[in-house]
Amino acid sequence: MILQEISQRNARRYPNKTALVFEANRFTFKELNNRVNSLINALLDLGVSQGDRIALLADNCHQYVELPLVAAKGGMAVNTINPMLSARELAYLINNAGANTIIFAESYMDSINSIRQELKTVKNIIVIGNPQNGMKSYEALIDSYTPEEPGVQINDDDLLFLLCSGGTTGLPKQIMHTHKTFFFILLNMLWVFQTEHEDICLVPVPIFWGATVPYLLFPHLYMGSTIVITRDFSPSSILKIIDKEKITTACIGSNSLPQLANSPEVNKYDHSSLRCVMVTGAPLPAEAWKQAIKLFGNIFVQTYGLSEVVPITCLPPHDFVVEGSPERMRKIYSCGKEIENSLGEPPCEVLKGWLTVSHWKGLGAVSHYNFCSFSCLKSWVDTQVPKVPEVFLESFEEDKG
Repeated sequence: MILQEISQRNARRYPNKTALVFEANRFTFKELNNRVNSLINALLDLGVSQGDRIALLADNCHQYVELPLVAAKGGMAVNTINPMLSARELAYLINNAGANTIIFAESYMDSINSIRQELKTVKNIIVIGNPQNGMKSYEALIDSYTPEEPGVQINDDDLLFLLCSGGTTGLPKQIMHTHKTFFFILLNMLWVFQTEHEDICLVPVPIFWGATVPYLLFPHLYMGSTIVITRDFSPSSILKIIDKEKITTACIGSNSLPQLANSPEVNKYDHSSLRCVMVTGAPLPAEAWKQAIKLFGNIFVQTYGLSEVVPITCLPPHDFVVEGSPERMRKIYSCGKEIENSLGEPPCEVLKGWLTVSHWKGLGAVSHYNFCSFSCLKSWVDTQVPKVPEVFLESFEEDKG
């Protein structure tokens, strides 16, 4: 199963490459995979079984990358929850998910203690920080368990992620995403970002927000790119990180782009490393786009979507025409072009209609997955997934060697 194998594959291919950066913490792909394995083995020992749900309550931190990988490899499902919700909403979401485990940042100890007696299914409470009252330490669990591969069997339709949405006029709803739906989103986002192995991706938004995990984290992890996490979303902090880490890709809300462009420090830091910034949220006026493009270059991609089926449409850089006749500029006022959310029917049977090459183990995989030939595979990928064929074929060549 593709998503299950991402952390192990990256540890094998790029063991010493930086996988994850959060403040003073830097982890290689080998270190990240070891941490993921140790936590899975700890959770299994605590009685967290395949199919169980884990609620995550924290501000941005490196655990926000580790937990989705734990779920993908361990057969569990993660529900990322906005920690700023009311006690009533927190209790509702944790109970509605049927979570038997909560992992939360120590700064939200009071919130968890205030609802602890209301949690009907929770058996394990794990703290990112110092535990109390029978709770367990996240880091102590990782330190105490083996990093051996857990060997859990995963199916395409297994639940992977509960994504919270709504809540403006009522309680938030939890959208169910399986391994298969996450994979489809991943492919679409590879196309949106034109993701490359050498990319360094900045996550300057709350990771519990919207579909940040499938939008940003998994596509870049899939490609073996580096991910940089920040919890400081101020323009000066974002600009400083872009300069320091040589960020190439990022995702920001549309309200944040004018703030970056108007920051008095925008020219203090070098942002020339940026090559693709995805902007989500409400449309921006032409003058805002014009100012941003003048400062950062024509590197922006506007996407629109729903948490259930992200993304739906995309406005690529070549459609950002901000000067000229109304006819030439009309596209920047549109929602862009539809993104195909299905891979269609392949020319021969393979995994019941969908595949990837990243997890293949040589030419024998062609016959194993019933492709009539490698050229048949290439023909199907070329017609179904724009740009991604090169990614697939490069992965295939690496494994073949």
